[in-house]
Amino acid sequence: MRHWLCALLLATATGMALAQDLPDEYRATYTASKGGLVGGRVKSRLEHRAGGRLYFTNDAEPAGLLAIVRLFADVRVNENTLMEPDGQGQGHYRPLEYHYLQKGGDRERSGEYHFDWPRHRVTGKVLGEPFALEEIPDDTQDRLSINFRIMMDLRHDRLQECYPLVNRGKMDRYCFARDGKETIETAFGPLETMRLRRTDDPKRKTRTWYAPALDWLPVRIEQIDEKGSRLVMEIESLEGIPHPEPESESLF
Repeated sequence: MRHWLCALLLATATGMALAQDLPDEYRATYTASKGGLVGGRVKSRLEHRAGGRLYFTNDAEPAGLLAIVRLFADVRVNENTLMEPDGQGQGHYRPLEYHYLQKGGDRERSGEYHFDWPRHRVTGKVLGEPFALEEIPDDTQDRLSINFRIMMDLRHDRLQECYPLVNRGKMDRYCFARDGKETIETAFGPLETMRLRRTDDPKRKTRTWYAPALDWLPVRIEQIDEKGSRLVMEIESLEGIPHPEPESESLF
């Protein structure tokens, strides 16, 4: 379970995109399932910090029937990033610090990045091994802040084809394409969405559904690997962003 839970945690793009540079705080919970069985939950949280900074965190943990029948895979993952405005306005943020911690499974895994923007440099550790990257691009993101950036860019209609990213201590890139509009059923009833698909990962097909009515919050993420195994994450609850309440079905 570790592999698919971590993959969905990275794929998720939770956050909130308001017209102001400083978005509201929020909490969202997603269920993660494989083969129709719930195997985990991901809790996302966005909080304000001093100086207009934002603290964004994801917590993934086993849950549901799939977790019960696979007790040996009791994996818990936390990712968090601290971001600051980069001076461009319109929701442009850049990462300052990123931390990753995985507990359970075969071994503990950890990573941390520290961004020095005046020097355009990032240093840190991945699995205990130090690294340093020089002359990073102005819009470089970490594994979590990239999600917030994509939502902001959707909100302002400026989605890029690719984004520079620090991933496992190396420079990488995330590439996306618009994949059409679709109305899907959610925990809050039917919502119109914009679908994006990853274009830079030949081993997996990843699509994400973003809801403009929820300030471009992702409401569904789907990943299919080379063997056809389908992993799905869907929004379950939300606080801080106004959303429609689904109508209760009548018992009569």
